[in-house]
Amino acid sequence: MEKEQKLLCKCLEIFGTDDPEQWKKIMKKAKKYDDLMRGVRPANPRGAGRKGLKEEKADTIRRMYRKGVSVARIARELSVSRPTVYRYVEEIRRWERHPSVQMQLEYMYKDRVCTVIDVDWKNQTVYVENRTNQLPLTAFGVNKTPGWEEFREFLEDRCVPGTRFHLKELLRDMGVDFYDPMLIIEETKGRMAEDDQWIRIHYREDALCQNG
Repeated sequence: MEKEQKLLCKCLEIFGTDDPEQWKKIMKKAKKYDDLMRGVRPANPRGAGRKGLKEEKADTIRRMYRKGVSVARIARELSVSRPTVYRYVEEIRRWERHPSVQMQLEYMYKDRVCTVIDVDWKNQTVYVENRTNQLPLTAFGVNKTPGWEEFREFLEDRCVPGTRFHLKELLRDMGVDFYDPMLIIEETKGRMAEDDQWIRIHYREDALCQNG
């Protein structure tokens, strides 16, 4: 009896209640939190939500598209929707829009693409497409046709300033030989302490190797 009383007191101390039903609810919430922290997805008994295609089918879509097969025919032959086909060939299509572009930057808010920036380094030209109507989350705000200087300013805003104290030591720790905003962003992904935005980088040669 004394052991049971001690156990009850201990549970009261831990859970803040001596009601077993409340313990169950607290433990259930704790398990959900623990699963979230460990990245475990909740069970979906109805099978709701978008399901990714098997990688073999995704590769087939890309191969057919590169051979010139139309999106409509790919969708029909593989029994998938047109939006699904477009989603899987986007990595190819973005390089077709501007043949001289060698790099694409996706300006992100958490896991959401806010602005796509195609960069033509040789001709010092950028092509911008906003993917959100929330202007504060876009790379250039109301400016939909930024020039090269605006692009350079954007890069500088997403990395350590050139006037930073102990800059040489910081660059050395990053593995960057000299101050260049793009080189720094390649290492830091443009992450800043004051917000949740960052930059995802795609290189033309990587896309060609992956989809060729």
